Amino acid sequence: MNWLARVLYENHRTEAKSFGPHELVCAMVDDALGRQHERFARSRIDGMPRNGIDQLLRDCDTNLEKVFPFPKAARFALIDGDRLHDRNALGLAGDAALADRRAAVVEAYPQVNIVVIDAGHPRDSNIEGLLKVVAACMGAPLDDSSPALTKQKGALNARDAIFFQAARRPDSFAGIRQQQPSLAALVDDLATLLPQSPST
Repeated sequence: MNWLARVLYENHRTEAKSFGPHELVCAMVDDALGRQHERFARSRIDGMPRNGIDQLLRDCDTNLEKVFPFPKAARFALIDGDRLHDRNALGLAGDAALADRRAAVVEAYPQVNIVVIDAGHPRDSNIEGLLKVVAACMGAPLDDSSPALTKQKGALNARDAIFFQAARRPDSFAGIRQQQPSLAALVDDLATLLPQSPST
């Protein structure tokens, strides 16, 4: 397929086609383009889940040309901020602020547009934190006992189901954008890479 852009995701899945966060991102891109009913973005933006942050950062560095056969404007990676201090090359303390973590990883991997999940505290900058925001914006807030937030079998499918539901709920997008400005910027950047109307 002739992809126009690629987004790496820190969180592992065995089958990218059923990866909920990418479905939500693409639905929000379609919404930004006024093409909500076409699933237009999904056929042009590749979502590539990786097996953890170490693999993702290798892809943004030593594997760059293989993973991203695109110019920098079309290379993206969505990552968690909670464990960035574990990356020795970033030189961050365990109590480093999320803004410092974001700045350090962006500087360390300049050939990719790095997007770090927004949160009030670094420990909440992860897929679970994003999931809570998404669920709340649909009017169905999650508590910590929700199956989607556990490590139990089936948790990944439960998470994907919530993201898929949100992708079908354009009424949730404004709230997600407001609470996740970095994700909103990712959506807007992706939208600029795609044709703006069916005639272009």
